[in-house]
Amino acid sequence: MQRHLRRHRRVQRVPRRRLALAAPKPEANGQKDTRTPGQRRHDALLDLAKYAVRTGDLPDAGGVTTTVVLTMTEEQFTRGEGFARTGHGAQVPVTEALRWSGGDTRVMAVVFNSLKAVIAYSTCHRFFTENERLVMNARDGGCVFPSCAAPPGWCQANHVTEWQHSRRTSVDDGVLLCGYHHREFENLGWRLVMTDGRPIWTPPIWVDPQQKPIRI
Repeated sequence: MQRHLRRHRRVQRVPRRRLALAAPKPEANGQKDTRTPGQRRHDALLDLAKYAVRTGDLPDAGGVTTTVVLTMTEEQFTRGEGFARTGHGAQVPVTEALRWSGGDTRVMAVVFNSLKAVIAYSTCHRFFTENERLVMNARDGGCVFPSCAAPPGWCQANHVTEWQHSRRTSVDDGVLLCGYHHREFENLGWRLVMTDGRPIWTPPIWVDPQQKPIRI
């Protein structure tokens, strides 16, 4: 019996080490986390708020949970230029507004005529379901960015192909990414594609001059 238990302990999977949300991200192929302590704390607070929203336990106001309403024209949405307007009248660059509407966020399109009457509206879309997230949790085991140890509960569901190009939300084109890598992997020079249902990363040339793809 003791020999059997020892063998069992040897084959147990080592759990991911959970880092504090505000801790520097582990180096990825020698690339350090360049965020300042203040920026790390800011990102940690943002991630914490998103985790709280996803629990489904937050109270609502007027029948819905906290909602950001962004208004823009079809041309602004298509070209990514100009300013969107929030429900409180603030002006937000369209590029930033579109970034807000990525990942897990629900987006509803509303079309007005010249008299501000609603002439068409959509249902919410661009939203990974609970079952899809559970499947990705099982497949990815956490953030799929190379060398990142963030567990599934710290991750967001990311469209590999942007929704405005694919017009679909599915497991075979989605991955889990922690909040930091969800926001920053493109700015860091990394490219992500899906091949045979698995994420493939291409590092920037300053990380790997040969840019050899990394299969996760």
